[in-house]
Amino acid sequence: MDISDEEEEDGQISKFEEEEERDRRLYDKLHPEKGKFEDESITLEDLEKVRLSRDMLVRLSATPWFEETVKGAWVKYLHGSKDGQPTYRMFEVIGVYKDGRHYEFNGRKITTHLGLRYALHDRPYAMDRVSNATYTEADFDEWKSLSKDKQSFPTKRELREKSAQIAKNATRDITESDINEMLARNLQDKSSGASLAAQHARLKQMRMLATRRQDWKEVEQLDKQIADVEAKMPKKEEKEEKQPSRGELLAEVNRRNRLANMEAVRQAELREAERKRRERKLLAASGAGTPRAATPKNGLKPFSPRSVLSLPASMLSFRDLCVRMGVDYVLLCARLCPSTTRPGTPATSGAADHTTSPLPSSAASATPADTSTNFEASIIQSVEIDLGDF
Repeated sequence: MDISDEEEEDGQISKFEEEEERDRRLYDKLHPEKGKFEDESITLEDLEKVRLSRDMLVRLSATPWFEETVKGAWVKYLHGSKDGQPTYRMFEVIGVYKDGRHYEFNGRKITTHLGLRYALHDRPYAMDRVSNATYTEADFDEWKSLSKDKQSFPTKRELREKSAQIAKNATRDITESDINEMLARNLQDKSSGASLAAQHARLKQMRMLATRRQDWKEVEQLDKQIADVEAKMPKKEEKEEKQPSRGELLAEVNRRNRLANMEAVRQAELREAERKRRERKLLAASGAGTPRAATPKNGLKPFSPRSVLSLPASMLSFRDLCVRMGVDYVLLCARLCPSTTRPGTPATSGAADHTTSPLPSSAASATPADTSTNFEASIIQSVEIDLGDF
């Protein structure tokens, strides 16, 4: 009685198992020297042969055989820092994750993450922290110090096979079909963010309509879908600060200069006010409360030569006329009246040596009081002034 495949008894070897055993024996016969290395311990050189650098990941990330190449390989990954120094660890690559947060890798935005394992713990990691440096003895000793119950150690055969695969794919020629597949993948990566945004907007619109219909069951389902889409969407990065233009920079510099000038003027005014206050305080303390010489007692501004020149000649006194004519008033008085001086006017030396003109009869017959009172009037009468010159 024939026994079908479904009715095989327990313990009977199937055809598949027979073929597998035959292949294993054939492999051992062709490579007899490899069996003796299985029980040997793994060395640093063995792991270095299957290490993928960041530059290799950049070259392989766009190829169709990227996933099969990196799975089972090893990387040196920046895990953190200790005492201000970066800490690297040896990680085994166990897979590739396509969906994840967006990050920049080699100048482009991608979502591909590597599934890395260390001490029986694995999770997705971004590829931007993979190091180009080789393994060190310290890295190898730290990894080897883990016990077998906390670490899955590969065999030498697995490392040799992975090393051969990496070397083959690193020099593999890219065909036209590979290029088309790479272009399609890049296009998909670029459009993934836009498609997720469109799907998110569509779900939001559907939720709003369901809320208007008061269909709370559908609202709950849409909320779950929206949460799933938002988890896949790239996080919004903070907007970079806009760089100001040259005109804006110049305007800002001018504004700061104006503020600085205003502050300097204010400080100068404060210092001047403080100086005047101290002067008044000193004058009050010394009892010298007389006004300054430059300030008239009546509070009126004195005539300056410029103000004298602007007045009509008929409104000017003899002194002002002398100022307007550019004549020395004191010297003129000394020459005209050498024997007569005004009160408070010092006598001019050498006045007696000069011959004087006789005074008019009206001036000679005047009393001393009249002489002192009408001194300026007599001088004006004795001097011929052509007002047309003014």
